[in-house]
Amino acid sequence: MQSMAEGKAVPRTSEQQACVPMKHSASILLAGVLTCAAPSHAAGIAFDCDVPADRFSSVSQPVSGPMKIEGSVAVVQPRAGANLPVAGATLASADGKDSVGFQLVMASPRAKDFDVVLNLKRNGRLERGSVTRADTGAPLPFSLVLGHEGNVTLTIAGKSFSTEFMTLPEGKAMAFCSTGQFRFSDLIFGS
Repeated sequence: MQSMAEGKAVPRTSEQQACVPMKHSASILLAGVLTCAAPSHAAGIAFDCDVPADRFSSVSQPVSGPMKIEGSVAVVQPRAGANLPVAGATLASADGKDSVGFQLVMASPRAKDFDVVLNLKRNGRLERGSVTRADTGAPLPFSLVLGHEGNVTLTIAGKSFSTEFMTLPEGKAMAFCSTGQFRFSDLIFGS
């Protein structure tokens, strides 16, 4: 297909292919172009979480139920400090009293694997448990979902873990790290 530009026929781009005006009138063509939206794709964001030893950094966005955060995380440079190198993600209530999340904990800056820890916080009371181990040598895809019924599903390194929690109608999703550099990619915050 072709579109009109300054009276000459020019090839259409792939975005223009999705929106073809019905008439060749300049005013209708302009209205058709203004009302046509290109196909949307949920593009993830990148977060280069780079902090000195014993410091913390995060990126977060508001979300509403069912709550979800997904992406991939890779260790770039763990650091030695009073705290262990850690990266992870959390889904939290608006007031922060209730949350579910996971941490990838390195036993030392030279560790070859992460301890994957699932955290549940109810009314400020934290419960923690190790669910698996994962290799530090490659990016780890993850998905953390809190469903309408309060069920939590963590999928990481090709393994899934489920538990019961509580419903959170709204709050925030957060990716974070401490004591090192971790690269998050394709982060999607949503419901």
